[in-house]
Amino acid sequence: MRKAAVLFIVLFLLVLAACGGPAGGVGRAGAAGDAPGPPEASERAAGHEAAADAPGDIGDVPGNVDDLLADVDEVVHGAAGDRLIYHGLREVETASDLIVEAVAKGAVGQHVETRYSDAFGKEVPSSGHTKREIEVVRVHKGGAAAGDTLTLLESYYVWTREDGSVQLVTRSFLPPAVPGETYLLFLRHHEAFGGYWTVGDYQGRFSIPTTDVREKAEARTLRQADLGVYDHETAPYLLKVYYDAYDRYFRDPAARVPEEEQLRQRNERVKAVHDPDMTLERLKTLVPAGGTVEDAVRLLGDRYNREPGYATWEDVIRYDFTGDPDYRFLYDSMDADIFTVDHAGLESGKMRFQVFLFPDGDEVIRHAFIAYRGEDGRTRWLSMFPDGTVYDEAIGNP
Repeated sequence: MRKAAVLFIVLFLLVLAACGGPAGGVGRAGAAGDAPGPPEASERAAGHEAAADAPGDIGDVPGNVDDLLADVDEVVHGAAGDRLIYHGLREVETASDLIVEAVAKGAVGQHVETRYSDAFGKEVPSSGHTKREIEVVRVHKGGAAAGDTLTLLESYYVWTREDGSVQLVTRSFLPPAVPGETYLLFLRHHEAFGGYWTVGDYQGRFSIPTTDVREKAEARTLRQADLGVYDHETAPYLLKVYYDAYDRYFRDPAARVPEEEQLRQRNERVKAVHDPDMTLERLKTLVPAGGTVEDAVRLLGDRYNREPGYATWEDVIRYDFTGDPDYRFLYDSMDADIFTVDHAGLESGKMRFQVFLFPDGDEVIRHAFIAYRGEDGRTRWLSMFPDGTVYDEAIGNP
């Protein structure tokens, strides 16, 4: 099931990017070159003069990064690079050298690298990171102790242009850590830079939840914007990792529900539609790509499943149209994504169609997909878009 989910998630994200989806996506957050001109090499990182210790490398730049962060005029989002994206908390924990709760302290400097620009005829900054001290208050994994001071590496640097404007140039989905705020951190050591990166970037740093976030986490109604990431980025698996982290690290132990019971409760909520008269042609006329969730309920009924999709920051709505009135497509684990095609059910005839709807924040359906069994016995994937574009292709088992 997971392999199928990953296949379709990748397909969905590629289609989303091709069809003018939100800025960013997996491994990218809008190129820094899209900003109005790169910072000049003669300008100062963090407001300080810095002699290059090697060609193309401004090097370690001490300075008042936190002071400049308060005066940032523009945030420039650079390519995220070869970032790993983890599918669940266990993977994040396994990749972590340390898991700690720590208080963010002051930034102690930044490192900026440059490249030669033919267009400008000089060195311009190309990448960099900021070093920030954190004080450990609790250790969940690794060789640290409460009271230790560690160096957190953050994937941004601050640049002051010749006109005095201040840019925050970032490769991270996370805004800078806030001094004085306590975070749960999943950390991986980087010996060359002498500090720790957060594992999976946005998957490795979570603020201690406020009352509002706790209430939403308990109700499973969180949105990406509640978790302190840049709101224009697509952060795959953020909600999945956060819910697991919340249950394990933030939830009152007395209120924790065993995973087996969580799975039982989740499967109890699974709904299906048994309509022997439904045909693919009729279904295509009913699925309201470009319409609203209210339209979908009016046309398809209210027996749908709705959860956050692990590869998106929005909810996924799934209608299961069954051939067997007693059949339901149940989850095999809490890691199973709602955005998963029931190949076995479709091949056996127990499942006739699955409809996946992707509403945006205004409850407008921006994409719709229908999974069904083709005449050749293979699962097929009908992709429908608001502009009327439809793609029909084989995606499943022969």
